[in-house]
This record gives sequence, C-alpha cells and structure tokens, in this order.
Amino acid sequence: MRRSIPLLFLVAKASTVNAITVDLSTRYQKMDGFGFSQYFGTASTIQTLPADQQKQTLDLLFNVTTGAGLTILRNGISVDIIEPKSPGNATDNATYGWDGSDQGQVWLSQQALKYGVNRFYADSWSAPAFMKTNDNEDEGGYLCGVTSETCKTGDWRQAYANLIVQYLFDYRSEGINVTEVGFLNEPEYTGSYASMLSTGTQAASFIEVLYPTLQAAGLGDVGIVCCDAIGWSYAVEWTAQLIAAGVEPMLSRISSHWYSGVGNGPLNTSLPVWQTEYCALKGVYSDVWYSTGNSDLSEGLTWANLIYEGVAQSNLTAFMHWWGVNFDAASGSLISAGFGGPVQATSYLWSYAHWSRYVRPDAFRVAATSKVGTTVSYSAFHNVDGSVSVQIINNGATATPFDVSVTGMNVTDAQVWFTDNSYVGVYSMNGTVLSKNGTISLTAPTKSMVTVVFSPAS
Repeated sequence: MRRSIPLLFLVAKASTVNAITVDLSTRYQKMDGFGFSQYFGTASTIQTLPADQQKQTLDLLFNVTTGAGLTILRNGISVDIIEPKSPGNATDNATYGWDGSDQGQVWLSQQALKYGVNRFYADSWSAPAFMKTNDNEDEGGYLCGVTSETCKTGDWRQAYANLIVQYLFDYRSEGINVTEVGFLNEPEYTGSYASMLSTGTQAASFIEVLYPTLQAAGLGDVGIVCCDAIGWSYAVEWTAQLIAAGVEPMLSRISSHWYSGVGNGPLNTSLPVWQTEYCALKGVYSDVWYSTGNSDLSEGLTWANLIYEGVAQSNLTAFMHWWGVNFDAASGSLISAGFGGPVQATSYLWSYAHWSRYVRPDAFRVAATSKVGTTVSYSAFHNVDGSVSVQIINNGATATPFDVSVTGMNVTDAQVWFTDNSYVGVYSMNGTVLSKNGTISLTAPTKSMVTVVFSPAS
C-alpha cells in the first residue's frame, strides 16, 4: 500500500523537536535479510490457490513495493523424500529418491527467485528414523554416532551428511542454489512431529563430519547454520559449547528461535546470528496495529518492536517468521488465505515490510543518536545502493516531532513511510519538509512506526 495520508491528519509541529542524527562512519553488523518458511505442505497449498489469489499472496510476501519485500526463504529438508529406506547399516550404500516438488517448496523457491530472492536456508528437523537412537523420525532421539550416542547399526553421521549433500544437489538440479544449511530444529525439545535432540557438543561432533563432506562435494559455498535453538538462553549455551569444541570456524551462522525466550543482547560469537523462527503458534488473524500491547503477538506494533530488539539490541543479521501464509486463522502466519475467500495481510506483515523493504541484504547498521525519551526506539541502516533508512517506533501516547539527518551524506531526496492504527499498511506521509541541508522534519503519530529513506546524490 502506498497511499498518502491527508494533510489534515498531520499533527502540528510542537516547539520541542527531537533530533535523530545518523553517522555513517560507525558501522555495526551487515544484514542478511528477513524471511519466513512454508514447510509441512503449506507451500504446495499456495501452489494450488486460484491464480489471482496466488499472485496476490506472492506479491504480499516478496514484492518490495506492494508487499513485505522478504528476502530469505527457509525450507525444511524432507529426509523421507531424499532417503526413504534404510540401507541396513551406516556404512552401506544409500538409495536416494527425489520427487521434484518437496511439498511445494521447489515451486515456491522458484517463484521467490523471480522476485529477486537469492538466499535459501534449508534446515532439517531430524535425521531419518533409521539413523536415530529411537528409530523414529519423530519424538526426539539422537543421531547415532554423536558424542555419547551409539547404535548397533553403526555411526550414521557420515550418512546424514551425505543425505544433506544429496538434497543440495537435488535443489541445484531445479535451479535453486541453497546458500545455508542446518541439521537441527529446536534440539532441546521432543516433539510429536519430526524432531531430534542434541547438545551443542553433540552438534559439534556432526559439524566435524558435515563440513569436510560439503567441501569434498564442491559445496564449500554453502554455509552451515547451527542450531535453531528453541529460545535465546539455549542459543547462549549451545554457542559456548560449539566454540569450546573448536567448530566455530566451520560455521557460517548461529541461529535461534525465540519461543522460550527472546534476544536480550548479542551472543558471544564473531559469527552473524539469525533468529530463524517465531510467531504466535496459537494466534488469531489480526489486522489491528495496536490495541493493548498484550503478549499474544497479534499486534503490528508488537512485531515492529520485536524486530527492533533483534537487530538493534541483539545484533541479529536476519529475522524470520514461521509461516508466511497459512489457511488456518489460528496459525500466527503473516497472511491468511483460503480457497474462494480473501487473501488477508495481518498487521504484522507491515511490520516486516518496514524492515525488509528498506533494510536490504548487505546493508550495514550504522550509528544513530538522539536525546528522545524511552518511549521511542530508533535505528539506521546504510544500503548497498547508497540509500539510508531510519526506523522510528513511537510507543508513546502522543505524536512526536523529529528532525532526522545523516552526517557525511549529500541528501537529494527523502521519503517517509508510516503505519499506525488508522493506516494499517505502509503509507507515504505528506507534509514532511526536507531542508536544504538534508534534514527531514516529520511528526510520528502515536503508537506508530515511521521509516525515513534518504537518497544520496548520484
């Protein structure tokens, strides 16, 4: 959405104006992007939507002008498709399979490519049943051969690494280059679905096998991600164990979910850190930007703040939702869609849009300073194309005026976008004033998110 707000909506500029100054000379983390997943068959459901609904759904997810402009797709590795039958023992030759669809994830990845997405993170929830101590793809169990876990059929670490390599080649045969790969999902949790237990130390004993296997297969450009912990405190623990085991140089990214705890500061690692899954698992569809600020994760302003806390306070380089689209109103997905029914964006899709549209891959977070009060959060990013985006989240009960500027940049234009309770979407703000020195003057409505995009001289 790009409608401009009427001038009469603007609040008159107060006598006290808050200055936000961006300093491009001070850089922090380089961003990888924002994304989502469509595992467990939901991708194939998008594929079978009527053409108009399908196009609307894809645009809401990937279009950088009318949608969220998301840039990472997290695919699940369907191990039962890749290696459906046990070869018998760990050292016996595997027989691989491939159906060319992978529950619709191949098709969705190909559609994402058309929108310019080039980062694909493939993650496995579990090894095949026959590689595990519980002989079950579900209900936890450990990979046979990791630290302290043995099986009569042998050490299956190499076989699991080989399966992952086969998966990567299968996707390349479909024109999709997976950029990062993981082998665990919430390894602290025993789920009734595909799940596999591990500690950081045990994960390290598999990484020692996976890393050289990727190198030998000519897949050294695929980064290893670990460990998609269920919450931040586990990520802290696992990261320390990975470092102690000496495998940090073999990794590309550290990853965590936020279900059992959100980020509360940077992890102790030199690696980029991703938040790879979070949502209201029992949430309901909501297009409300702000109501009470409650903890059910159903309001857009809540998600604007969560993403801010991730990238600005915990130095995340990527932030991902669970499902982008689902067909159950209680799924917590960014979009609700149904056959014959409307395709509806939640308010928090637009929270992601503020970040993903204007903080593009490889942007650097840069310094921003202000004396504004604690009800306002702000951050700034320098994009590869030279543009600078500034995020302002006004959690206060009153509209707040700002003068925003960038030092060391010859500003030729500035656009201002906002979302609040009255305008749920991403709307252009009229009535802003760009001075000759490149400072933009604006008023952030109460309970709103505002993004300023500065364009440099060519």
